[in-house]
Amino acid sequence: MTDFNKAIDFIKTYNFGILVSQFDNKPVATHLPFLLEKRAEKWFLVTHLAKANPQKINLEEQTILAIFSEPHAYISPSLYSEKQNVPTWNYVSVHCYGKSKLIASEMGKIELLENLIKLMDPNYITQWATLPERYKKALLDDMIGIEIEITHFDAKEKLSQNKPEIDQQKIIEHLSNSGDTIKQDLAKKMKEMNENK
Repeated sequence: MTDFNKAIDFIKTYNFGILVSQFDNKPVATHLPFLLEKRAEKWFLVTHLAKANPQKINLEEQTILAIFSEPHAYISPSLYSEKQNVPTWNYVSVHCYGKSKLIASEMGKIELLENLIKLMDPNYITQWATLPERYKKALLDDMIGIEIEITHFDAKEKLSQNKPEIDQQKIIEHLSNSGDTIKQDLAKKMKEMNENK
């Protein structure tokens, strides 16, 4: 996937990602919800960590990786016309790289939380506004905001593009008829790919 706008749309849909960095000479990762923000011509990923999370240390001194993936599914060779095939896995993923900056100010952290609430649970914003300031301050004191300017990305759609159309259709049908919504979403991605050829 080389279209950055397509990668951005993917992140908006599957915004629960993995923040990866180095700490104490080891890779560390935290699963987090991310917001996407466009400022002028630049794109930023915005999220927050618990202040107790050691991953916050040295975040501003290194290149950060944020990984977004979904949907995915095992593809059985029994779905192919040719018998000489092996099992595989279809998936879509986006890897974003960039430099991070910590958001330490109370106002910055409030804006981050309220933007996340508006995205994920807009009806809750009214209740949030009624919470005691002391309670909100305790929450804010226990978190660190992070913004990552996306400098480059790698993305992949592995959707059986190398298989004959008849096999692709069998896979789409198999995934669509599954009771698993993740597999159904993958079938939709395969249909979109075929429609946009």
